[in-house]
Amino acid sequence: MKNHKVAIAFLLCLMVGIVVLFYVRKEPLNFKFNLSIGLIIIGFIGFIGHLALKWFRKSIVKKIAAGIFSLIGLGVLSIVIIGYIDARILLPAVSSTPVTKMQWLEDFEVMHNSLKEHPVYNDSLEGIINKLKYDFENKSGNLDHLALITGIRMVGLFNDSHSLMMPLPLYLKNPKYLPIQTYVFWDGIYITKASNTDLIGARIISINNHPIDVVYDKVASLIGADNSWGAKNHSSLYVPNIDVLKGLDIVSSAEEVILELEIDGKKINKKLKGVSAVKWSLWALSSSEEKQPVGWNLRTPKIDVETKNDYTLWMTFNEIGQETVLTDIGNKIYNQFYGKEINHFVIDLRNNGGGDNYTYNGLIEKLSQSDIKITLLTSRKTYSAAINFISELQLTGKKFRIIGEPTGAGHNHSGDPNTIFLPNSGLMVNISTKSWHFIPELTDNSIPPDVFIEYNSSDYFEKNDPWMKALRLELTKNR
Repeated sequence: MKNHKVAIAFLLCLMVGIVVLFYVRKEPLNFKFNLSIGLIIIGFIGFIGHLALKWFRKSIVKKIAAGIFSLIGLGVLSIVIIGYIDARILLPAVSSTPVTKMQWLEDFEVMHNSLKEHPVYNDSLEGIINKLKYDFENKSGNLDHLALITGIRMVGLFNDSHSLMMPLPLYLKNPKYLPIQTYVFWDGIYITKASNTDLIGARIISINNHPIDVVYDKVASLIGADNSWGAKNHSSLYVPNIDVLKGLDIVSSAEEVILELEIDGKKINKKLKGVSAVKWSLWALSSSEEKQPVGWNLRTPKIDVETKNDYTLWMTFNEIGQETVLTDIGNKIYNQFYGKEINHFVIDLRNNGGGDNYTYNGLIEKLSQSDIKITLLTSRKTYSAAINFISELQLTGKKFRIIGEPTGAGHNHSGDPNTIFLPNSGLMVNISTKSWHFIPELTDNSIPPDVFIEYNSSDYFEKNDPWMKALRLELTKNR
């Protein structure tokens, strides 16, 4: 036992690090996350190194094992050191040297050629894109942040949320985000998540003395969503992004960003420092079990059916997928498997951002053949294949009611995006390849609800669900 004390100590260090990481994995901005990573690295490298030293003078088999372990340990240590110095070295698609103006222009040319494959590309867009490239070419100085804004604008011209440039400029050595997550409620833009929990629930008044309405308008003009509701949804990715805010001349430093906030009726100024964009992504965009829509993060992919009372069936429908599951649900409803008294089917699409367009046909067929009443719950996050589901259900002639916010796009929209990585900056760009025209005569760029929900900050923070309140009235009216 004495001979193995050191190995056991390192092994315990590794195990403690793994356990701590499991519990704090969704909070990478705090000290515990950094501590867990440190413990894992120390424990792993220490354990491997100890084994190598113990076995080096032993049999040939142990010498070979020691050599392999030593190489693994050195490899991990090298990756950690390189990543700490400059993580770009570890990313094949990203150059670790500054991107020059000529390289940016090459990237924009690659992106322009790919954008020509977008189904709604036309001569008018061609002229605007050429103008953006020309303006960039005639700028001087440090162009990194201007390039990010130029690229986002180019893709945003299509007013298509499937087509976007992800605002994660990994070509910068230290891309930064504010350590907050924001959401556009009916009564303002609020902080819904923060590394400093005292800021949760605060209404943002200004960022570096720029009124938040002005900041939002500048950001929304970049995004190029299908409609204003899609822009509200996507804004959670852009408003806290320091590099986007730099490109828009709203902030100048990641070290000191001053937010004017209103908390419990009192106005305060809070100085925030930027955090790693990669860590922010792990933190802010991690999946959640929340039912009410908030933030750009995904909900846990879930398709679940439960009876709410003697006559109502509820379906949580967070992702279009699993054809056998959806078809089975349709068959059970048609065959009154859930009970003959069940006469109302509520489908919660509030957190459904899409999925596979070809998996819901069996469900729709059986719903259209059934006498069951249908109510859909929607939000700005209802998008892509979830909208196609609504369109195809409507095309069957089946009547249904919608409670919620307008959807993130209309019955006819672009989708099925391809992803490209720009060769010099490594920026990721999604570009739609197909236009969906389900109901051409309905030209609105969203699907409006029959009962409109005003989603206020108090609803979210006090855990009141306005969708449920409206649904109860709807069910009572239809009994």
